[in-house]
Amino acid sequence: MKVGQTIGGCEIVEEIGAGGMAVVFRAVQTGLGRSVAIKFLKREHLESREMVQRFRREAKSVASLQHENIVSIYDFQEAPEGLGMILEYVSGTDLHDLLARCYRLPPDVAAIIGLKVCCALEYAHYRKVVHRDIKPSNIMISWSGEVKLTDFGIAKDMLFDDLTRTGMAIGTPSYMSPEQVVGAKLDSKSDLFSFGILLYQMLTGERPFTDDDEGTVLAKIRDEDYLSPRRINADIPLSLERIVKRCLQKKPEERYASTALLRQDLEREVADRVTTNYSARLVTYLANRGFIELGEARALVDPEVLASREIRRVDLGGPPSPSVWEVPLLSAGALLLLSLWVALLHGGVVGPGGAAALPSAPPGEGRAYLKVVADPWAHVYVDGAFFDTTPFAREIALPSGPHEVTLKNDFLGEKSVTVDLKAGAHQVLREKLEAEK
Repeated sequence: MKVGQTIGGCEIVEEIGAGGMAVVFRAVQTGLGRSVAIKFLKREHLESREMVQRFRREAKSVASLQHENIVSIYDFQEAPEGLGMILEYVSGTDLHDLLARCYRLPPDVAAIIGLKVCCALEYAHYRKVVHRDIKPSNIMISWSGEVKLTDFGIAKDMLFDDLTRTGMAIGTPSYMSPEQVVGAKLDSKSDLFSFGILLYQMLTGERPFTDDDEGTVLAKIRDEDYLSPRRINADIPLSLERIVKRCLQKKPEERYASTALLRQDLEREVADRVTTNYSARLVTYLANRGFIELGEARALVDPEVLASREIRRVDLGGPPSPSVWEVPLLSAGALLLLSLWVALLHGGVVGPGGAAALPSAPPGEGRAYLKVVADPWAHVYVDGAFFDTTPFAREIALPSGPHEVTLKNDFLGEKSVTVDLKAGAHQVLREKLEAEK
């Protein structure tokens, strides 16, 4: 199929994706004027009876699943050009691209997305369908905050014969369950393990099992343990870490007994942490991370939520605010530091990293101003002296001339930049911190 062609009353507009099995186009359903997605089986597979049967099976599986968190199918077309499914079009981004740009998600955002995916899985499992390919690229997040599970291309409908041979591993290696790795018979608990990997990645920015010099990802999934999520990101709530660990049990019988029990735990987790509409929380995150314009978000979200400095700080990667019981401890610590500052006033103040005091800027023409913007967040040091942790609005007043600015992020390392400030100027330093490859 090509741009401009029509199938089933839908005119193809552009290609939006491709995989090993199919090509996906965006099209416009002319009668209704709405966008749809058309998934075509690739030409090289049309002669394969098994691939054609698998494609038809996918269409039937999706047609049997009418759920708000599962992409809907509108029609199935057999044309001279090939076989095509006409599907719901989701205007948004997939979770793979979201994580590529944001590295990891705030715990409440990850929990909301996890809950929506779990609801989709619970419904599919109730209808005897095992997805078998839970991974970020198969999770769509719309610009209006909806979450949709897609691509049932290798799903197993337990009401039909399986097309997979015994002993054959099928799926995406980094997201397989131990029973998938060895080609054993699968049920819904295999999806729960893959879901655990997905949730782990959303919270930490890393996958629990990866290839390296010590072994392949499949061998690690089958035989080895993984690094606890909170050792990578200490801001992950213990309760959410427990959910991840239960999903990632090697033995299926040690995971959740049902998808419904997992959904109930996630519901409690989200209810404890999110006070606004869940879709609105996702829209707020997308706006704060620059995926959509604030004007678009205001049509869906309470302006007070969008204006929240605390939510924006967390969305940009800053540490969460202290809990109620931590406040007295922090206050005591602040008093102790203040006393230390007074004692050392004439000997130089010590910053968080053992740095010297920030040099004062002379008044008049010798003064310059620097604003620092760091993505996602950073502790800011100027000439070795700690100033503040982003995001902060105020400018740093400094003597004109060259200064070394160091940005430190607890998880992404540090980055140093030399800036040459002109007297009387107001300059902005924008830097993005990324994980080392």
